[in-house]
Amino acid sequence: MSSTRIATQIYGKICFETTPGQKKIIEKLSEYLADDDFSRIFVLNGYAGTGKTTLIAALVGALKESGIRPVLLAPTGRAAKVLARNARERAFTIHKRIYRQRTNADYESQYSLNHNPEQGAVFIVDEASMLSERASEGTH
Repeated sequence: MSSTRIATQIYGKICFETTPGQKKIIEKLSEYLADDDFSRIFVLNGYAGTGKTTLIAALVGALKESGIRPVLLAPTGRAAKVLARNARERAFTIHKRIYRQRTNADYESQYSLNHNPEQGAVFIVDEASMLSERASEGTH
């Protein structure tokens, strides 16, 4: 899908006039999503009230309209609930989505990485600033 089409779909989901800074982010995000290099990540950060939540909600709508599954993740249950409400899409805690819990014969919980069935999905992690550097490296 072209970056122009993605940007047009995102703009179509926003019900106010965007600022030059917001336009720049939408263009960069659209270019990122149109690229086939799936090893890269896109980090969106900004001060409170700059439109991050609105952009995520518009992005989720645009992805769904394009037949791409958005997977919404947050570090805490509360953050996942807020994300789900704002984006109008189900959200999960990161832990619940990427780990599988098993109980052994002694009723002790053990965790292992879960299989990722979401090929071609776009993973959106909200409130990533809550993650520790150690957790983001996967070195629990």
